[in-house]
Amino acid sequence: MIYPVGMPLTYLTFLYYFRHDLNPSNLDADSVRLKRNADKYLQKIRFLWNDYHPRYYYFEFVEAFRRLALTGMLVTIRNRFRRVIVGFIMALMSFILYREAQPFIWPESNLLASVCQMQLIITFFMCLLIQTPEFEETPTLIGTVLLGANIVAIGLVIVLQFKELKFGTSHLIIIDAQKNKIKSLRRDVNEMEEELNVLLDRHYEAEER
Repeated sequence: MIYPVGMPLTYLTFLYYFRHDLNPSNLDADSVRLKRNADKYLQKIRFLWNDYHPRYYYFEFVEAFRRLALTGMLVTIRNRFRRVIVGFIMALMSFILYREAQPFIWPESNLLASVCQMQLIITFFMCLLIQTPEFEETPTLIGTVLLGANIVAIGLVIVLQFKELKFGTSHLIIIDAQKNKIKSLRRDVNEMEEELNVLLDRHYEAEER
């Protein structure tokens, strides 16, 4: 009980204590991100807020509580049918929450979160069907649907990871090109400065004569 309950409460304590620094009311989102990245105290709990929009700075606690509810709390329900019903309702509420809130900074993370919540909904729904006599003797169909849901989620992870790597490589190429352009501009400026100094020296020599 100390770890599964204590850790989310610890997260909430830190996030609540730094709430005014994590989400200042007088700054826009971009300014808040710059301010948070420059705060040395906030860097110690960066893993709690780095992935979320400033207004959802507390969402790591929500995510930790969601995981706790879908794992530790469900096992306390002894009746199997009721346990599946409660799990299905929790998964449905989580899907609606993530779809409407879009808490992550990156759209890909929001998409992946919604797909994973839908996967949980499908899983609990299949578990509900198993409880009925009509589907009790068709485990192959249910297993196929669950396998398909997992394949879709895993496939999306692979696609997004590939996209991130591709974007990262392209971003590095753009940065290198910009650096080379800056270096070239600096060389041009230095050459122009040298030519200007030469012209000034000649001008001064002509005046002295």
